[in-house]
Amino acid sequence: MKTVNTNEEIIWHLRNNVFPALTESTIGKIMVTVDAFNKGTLKRHSPIGDGQVSVGEMFEDLKIEIA
Repeated sequence: MKTVNTNEEIIWHLRNNVFPALTESTIGKIMVTVDAFNKGTLKRHSPIGDGQVSVGEMFEDLKIEIA
């Protein structure tokens, strides 16, 4: 599985469609997770951050599509 959109499209989406607005630092951390997911290092069910949220939940919350 990979994200449907390119990194550039995801960054644009995170900067323009997520409210409250995300900091550049947060966007950078999200993109590290996106890259790890696209490389297969993380799976949809993998915990991230403090382990309270999975990659799939983060994608759902941020409206990042995966195929």
